[in-house]
Amino acid sequence: MKTFELMQTPESVLAPKLKVMKLKELEKHATKILANLGANYEDVLRVLIKAVPKLDEGKTDRLQVVKNIVRDLVPTASNESDVDDKLIERVTVILIVIITRKLQKIMSQT
Repeated sequence: MKTFELMQTPESVLAPKLKVMKLKELEKHATKILANLGANYEDVLRVLIKAVPKLDEGKTDRLQVVKNIVRDLVPTASNESDVDDKLIERVTVILIVIITRKLQKIMSQT
């Protein structure tokens, strides 16, 4: 799947595809989307990995908190743009899947 296709795919179809997508492919898509938004994948991922343990488990809006972190790290994201909001939301979900996979990999090695 190309990054453009990923961005056009409806959420209900995309979610199952993300679950089976290889980590390298997820990283490639995240890198391209973030580069288009003017951000660096590795920098964003580093900040998110540090932020995840600090997320309050009792809150139900953790996705929104992570989305706000990503938005703050993307210099070109506009709060008024629906396109930017959709891109931020998609890349946030991809980043969460990447972090989850990386954590699972680490946990399986111990």
